[in-house]
Amino acid sequence: DDESDASEGSVDEPVVKKYEVDDDFFQLDAMEKYVNAAEEEEEKDHELRSALKRGRIPADLNEDEEEDDDDDSDEEIDYFQDLNGPIGFGLGDGDEEDPNIMYDEFFGSQRFQHRDRPRHESRKVSFEDDHPDDESESDDHDADNSHPTKPRSLFADDDSNDEEGGREQLSRFEQQQQRLQNRIEQLEAENVGTRDWRMVGEVSARDRPENSLLEQDLEFDHASKPVPVITAEVTESLEDMIKRRILDNQFNDVERKRDPALDQKKPREQVELDHQQSKKSLAEIYEAEYQEQVGEEKGERVLSEREQKLERERQEVL
Repeated sequence: DDESDASEGSVDEPVVKKYEVDDDFFQLDAMEKYVNAAEEEEEKDHELRSALKRGRIPADLNEDEEEDDDDDSDEEIDYFQDLNGPIGFGLGDGDEEDPNIMYDEFFGSQRFQHRDRPRHESRKVSFEDDHPDDESESDDHDADNSHPTKPRSLFADDDSNDEEGGREQLSRFEQQQQRLQNRIEQLEAENVGTRDWRMVGEVSARDRPENSLLEQDLEFDHASKPVPVITAEVTESLEDMIKRRILDNQFNDVERKRDPALDQKKPREQVELDHQQSKKSLAEIYEAEYQEQVGEEKGERVLSEREQKLERERQEVL
């Protein structure tokens, strides 16, 4: 009775829920553990398949085999087994080992596997290698490993085939450097080669073709004012001016105009030069100049010698 009561008490205990979605039939932790275990098994299967395709046996598989062999040797030992025969792999307890078992029966033939591939795949890879800009460096490396290069003759006469084979083996960086080097060589050849007469600086008539200078649009300095170019716009403006003067009846001649700034300047005073020798002494000349200055200061007008002479003649006549 006590045991039945204990069992009933254990059944009636409520289940602790870690997540909201947990119930009596579903638990999230159990589902995650199941999914993780399935993913681990899938990864192991994938690694095993990739290793078998390459013809290699994984280390963990060998360890498992050794552990199984050790367990089998501990449990039971077959004293009548052929020691020179092959060891059975993957056999159960009730299975018999076949002494004539071969490696290819487990892993398949790997010697000529690369020859069994269709031709269009190899052509596709070689075509993709011709355009390295559309692929990554890892893809180029895988393509080179999957398709080993064939031995080529060092004395081959076909240079184009050699260049194509070299391009397939070059990486993207090496191909870029090769294109850059080709561009540099082209520019250097243009630099050293003969240039057109327009690109060599000063050229005489002997160094250029006949009448080749007339075809060029040259730019040079003019010493004088350039002659205006008669264009259609200039001709139309002149015609409009003539028509307008005809309508306005302006048929007068063009008058010569004078700069008004020149009229503002005073003309120079005309001075009469007397070539006769003066009869006055230097003291008398200074005295006369002094009296003129004094008379101007007093307001009296001092007559010159000519005016005095004319004044005397007038008085004699009167």
